[in-house]
Amino acid sequence: MPSHAEAATGLVREDSNEQLSCEYGLGDDRLVLLLDGPENQALSPEEQELGRAIIRATVDECEFGDGTVTLIKYLDEAEQ
Repeated sequence: MPSHAEAATGLVREDSNEQLSCEYGLGDDRLVLLLDGPENQALSPEEQELGRAIIRATVDECEFGDGTVTLIKYLDEAEQ
């Protein structure tokens, strides 16, 4: 899921010592990734929206909260 790197960029600056929590969950029909950390205040609104557009284009569902990003990718039964 390449969007996890984009989501992490939206939460933590490269030059910071802040922590980012990452939890994965695998269900019968989906992969869920929850990222939790401080929001990256160094990003402009345009950069934030571009990052979110990239995320939306690469996952089936996403939710953005205060310092959290949840990504959901549904598993294709034909690939199992």
